[in-house]
Amino acid sequence: MDEEKNLNESAADRVDAPEVAETPQVKDCKDLKLNYPQTLKVGLGFAVVMIFWTVYNFVVPLLLEQAFGFSNTIRNVIVGIASAMCMVLLPIFGGISDRSGRTKLGRRFGRRTPFIVIGTVITIVAMILVPISVSKQLTNSNAIRTQYQGFFEIEDGNIAITNPETGTPITRNELLASWYDEAENGNYSHLGKTDFEKLKSEHPDNTRDFYVSLYNPQVSNGKLMGVIGSATYSIRNVTYADGTFTLASKEDSVALSEEQYNTLNATATAYAQYVDDTANDFVSAAVNKEVNWGFFGFFLVALVLIILAQTVIRTPAVSLMPDVTPSPLRSPGNAMINLIGGVGGGIGFLIYTITFMFADKIPLSTQYWIIFGTMAASLALVLTLFILLVRERKMVEQCNAICREYGLPVYEEKEEEGKTKKKAKGNMFKAYGKKKITSFLLILGSIFMWFIGYYAIANNMPIYCVKILGVSTGLASIVSGASLVVAAIGFIPVGIMGRKIGRRWSIIFGFSLAIISYLLVAICVNKASDTATIIFMACYMVSGFGLIFANVNTLPMVLEVSSPEDIGRFTGIYYIATMSAQTIGPILGGLVMDYIGGSKALFIFSAACVALGAIMMLFVKHGEAPDFLSQQSARKEARAAKHSA
Repeated sequence: MDEEKNLNESAADRVDAPEVAETPQVKDCKDLKLNYPQTLKVGLGFAVVMIFWTVYNFVVPLLLEQAFGFSNTIRNVIVGIASAMCMVLLPIFGGISDRSGRTKLGRRFGRRTPFIVIGTVITIVAMILVPISVSKQLTNSNAIRTQYQGFFEIEDGNIAITNPETGTPITRNELLASWYDEAENGNYSHLGKTDFEKLKSEHPDNTRDFYVSLYNPQVSNGKLMGVIGSATYSIRNVTYADGTFTLASKEDSVALSEEQYNTLNATATAYAQYVDDTANDFVSAAVNKEVNWGFFGFFLVALVLIILAQTVIRTPAVSLMPDVTPSPLRSPGNAMINLIGGVGGGIGFLIYTITFMFADKIPLSTQYWIIFGTMAASLALVLTLFILLVRERKMVEQCNAICREYGLPVYEEKEEEGKTKKKAKGNMFKAYGKKKITSFLLILGSIFMWFIGYYAIANNMPIYCVKILGVSTGLASIVSGASLVVAAIGFIPVGIMGRKIGRRWSIIFGFSLAIISYLLVAICVNKASDTATIIFMACYMVSGFGLIFANVNTLPMVLEVSSPEDIGRFTGIYYIATMSAQTIGPILGGLVMDYIGGSKALFIFSAACVALGAIMMLFVKHGEAPDFLSQQSARKEARAAKHSA
């Protein structure tokens, strides 16, 4: 016992090892193994969360555009409601679930299970309200959108349509000419300043005529097939008769030679760069003029109800893993629930991807019935599995028995009430001490910075792919999907590595991979080419793999700072850092691209953000697992004894 005490006192003297002093009877945890089947089961709660958010993040912005024609600003504000609600409510529901063990439901089912079940049921019910609220609006909006999209896609630029901004007829040639003239007179509301200056530099002799003559020739994307080595090209024509625009079916596409394709593709690329965004805004303005605001109000109520239900679920679903997992195993445990969450995200991805693959054959309103109906059925199935397989109280009792055996922190329900009341009277962080809170804030700062760096690129990737690399958003989606596969492969070994070399150094190693990848893109990708596309794809996936190290290990570090009684509240605060950065990152990335230095500056900016996160992590002194710190101290003492001998 004296040797064990001396060992832990030595560990306590280390500036980065105060946890051992607070767990003075930590034993050798080499034989402590993660219960993988149990962790997979509790991960089902997180799978519920990821199915919803994967679909939400892709589908809801698209739905707001297609049904209501909102501008980018209004659409982002509405989508931002979710982030704002989550930032406020996640720590609140996390704290409530921490204290719910003494309630009737808590004593029977556990602290987290009731929140997961009730929140999912509400989500399923509210989800059916979404297609009900937008079906008729989608049908009306789609008819308007078809007409106005045809206006931009048909080759003849002298066919007139009503200008939604003025209510008067206008041809496409007249419309584009007015946008160009506005920019030339210093009004960049339709043709942005950066694009206008680039347009003039690339076409100095016939700038206005070139811009006015641009139209969308409906060229199919052969870029990815060109990279692979077997491309086929075609064009779908738009015809106009009796006031109606009609897009030819895929079966009626006209075959093109590669030379014809390249000629049209140059026009399509220029159209995408200079006209596409503003043309889409013009079409959306026409849709927005005819919105039924009663339908929108109904939709917004359903959306807010779903987001509320999801805030009830998320923190308890994530907190369940550390509740049933001993502290040294939380990095691989977090990797496992992220893996299950990735499976949930994959289910969500398949739901909307398969539906949109058949978009030409399915009415628009029916597409959203399929998406939300299938998602509701998927959530119901996963929830059923969770209810059948997860016995939270039994799992917590088993975890507590293991923790007592190894001298690790234990959640004691009987002691919780007094501690909770004491913390409720003042600042809950006072009980943790200045050093721990400093580390906690540094961890949060590091999380915030790497999330900003990642999302600055991830959310602007489609624009980067189209405008810089000259490829389609379809290829961007494939790259994004491939990065999810890389993540799924990497989660388990990354979790194990966190236990072997420590959480902090695992995170710093992952940050280094991301920084190098971003800088390589900034240095090596200067113009559109197949080589540039391949370099970007490789670096993007490597950077994503590097950031898995942070994704897997930062939450366990946050939980190590907290006590077992405050796991839910600290998890909620962790999500404040991630979701606020997820909101701010894309905005900052867009500003950097538009006003500082384009795509090169974007990748340098993201590399700098991740580097700042790495610097913060270097100064973190708390968050390692107790057994890892004990092993470090033992090795240090062994080396000291060897040198003294």
